Amino acid sequence: MAALLPLALALLQTLSQAPTSATTQSDTRQSALKPEDMCTIEGVVVKATTGDPLKKAVLTLTKVEEHNQPKNSTSDASGRFQLKNIEPGRYHLYASRNGYAQEEYGQRTSHGSGTILTLAAGQHLKDISFRLTPASVIAGHVYDEDGEPLAEAEIQALRFGYEKGQRKLAPSRFARTNDLGEYRLYGLPPGQYYVSASFNPHRFGGEGAEGGYAAVYYPGSADPSRASALDLHAGDELPGIDFTLMPIKTFNVKGRVYDAVNSRPGIHANLFLQPRNTEVQRWTMTSQSFVQDPQGVFELHGVVPGSYYLLAVNFESEKQYSAREAIEVSDADVEGVSLVIGPGIDLKGRIRVEGNAALDPSVLNIWLQPREQMTMYFGAGGSIKPDGTFTISNVADDDYRFEVGGLPEDFYLKAVRIGSSDVLASDLSVSRKQPPGALDVVLSPNGGRIDGRVPKEDKPFSGATVVLVPEEGRRKEERFYKSTSTDQDGQFSIRGITPGDYTLFAWETVEHGAYMDPEFLRPYKDRGKPVHVDEGSRLNSQLDLISANEPAGP
Repeated sequence: MAALLPLALALLQTLSQAPTSATTQSDTRQSALKPEDMCTIEGVVVKATTGDPLKKAVLTLTKVEEHNQPKNSTSDASGRFQLKNIEPGRYHLYASRNGYAQEEYGQRTSHGSGTILTLAAGQHLKDISFRLTPASVIAGHVYDEDGEPLAEAEIQALRFGYEKGQRKLAPSRFARTNDLGEYRLYGLPPGQYYVSASFNPHRFGGEGAEGGYAAVYYPGSADPSRASALDLHAGDELPGIDFTLMPIKTFNVKGRVYDAVNSRPGIHANLFLQPRNTEVQRWTMTSQSFVQDPQGVFELHGVVPGSYYLLAVNFESEKQYSAREAIEVSDADVEGVSLVIGPGIDLKGRIRVEGNAALDPSVLNIWLQPREQMTMYFGAGGSIKPDGTFTISNVADDDYRFEVGGLPEDFYLKAVRIGSSDVLASDLSVSRKQPPGALDVVLSPNGGRIDGRVPKEDKPFSGATVVLVPEEGRRKEERFYKSTSTDQDGQFSIRGITPGDYTLFAWETVEHGAYMDPEFLRPYKDRGKPVHVDEGSRLNSQLDLISANEPAGP
């Protein structure tokens, strides 16, 4: 596990160095507010099963538009809580407690979204109530082919969800077996889960015995499509979900790492083997190793047949350098793999704001996100100087999306140009052999805005999921989608919209990201409301609610 630490630390360092624009803006606003403008929220937390007060529940209040420091409170012996000195705005409110599933205020399903709370100046919102559901548990054992317990086997509880419009299994909880082969997946909200078990005796590069174990999905298939779902209700404890892992023939991956940054063999490089299986997401690497050979020679043992990315990562003076190679393991050892860890390029550019809008660029943060996301492949980020110039250092060869964080809510990213090419409309391809030119990043303060309401039976409906879906030609780009929920008065507001044609939908319940799947969206094509958004336009719309028990259509 030690091999994971440098990457984890690098991510934490990157996040900690990101500018905290929301905090700065919040502090400025709050200092301008009068004491009588500040708001208060109070309520009660009870057990959903009995209605009894629940002590020691933690309440967390976060602002919708910003990622500033959340406000917290704890329920007392009578289940009561109070959050004070809140500036007006739109908020999410969560309640959590050990042994119970976390819940957002207004949440109707165990994995759904809740209701936004809109606070006007001086508002005192009372009678907010939470009914926390006891969390569920899945437990069992993992044995080897001889019936002996396997320690350090990896167990994952997975649920179906959407990523970039594709429905796939993704991890919800993770555990390892103890010395008795026992595991316990706890804190699970009610719902349907699939469980997988895997064990790699060569996970950290050791030679060990020949052979290995492929991942198995309950009740005992290596094929995730043949796994059986486990239905959990509130407070269920499902024991006896046991696995017996059978050995399979595995192979070795051999090669050499060269450190071109320091012109020497890649001794001390970290190696990671990441499956390229897009059907199931995983939180962990299949194999990890630390190059110790003075010539940079490495050998990964016990690799199960499959498609992988092999990553080599080095850290030098707080910088991360990496190399990546796609490999296929089928029925023989893979030999002669050559990885060259080289310095990336420095991307320079400038951010400018159209018009006379006031914006300090230094409070923003920028990020290059690889088009093909990987578990431990973080992309590259940089900070922006007050004059708008920036440098993203050490960018590895790849295709990227350009992202800007910390934008005020009416701003949108209008263009990212290199010369006459707008890389927002295509990938930003980075190559050391042909470095791109300087980036010209254009922000507009005139994003479109849509306000509206969602009624049900002529009454305001709170907690509806309102989604702005772009026209078909732009539906592969996540940045054009916007979603929110209606507040306690059935109102919604979507701001900072890129000009274009869209369709507005309002669902009583919908899985996050499902609306990016063309197959899911097709039956609802006549239930949305078409809208055209111009730069700076302000629209108002009332939407028909798509009921949770309404058939999707043909």
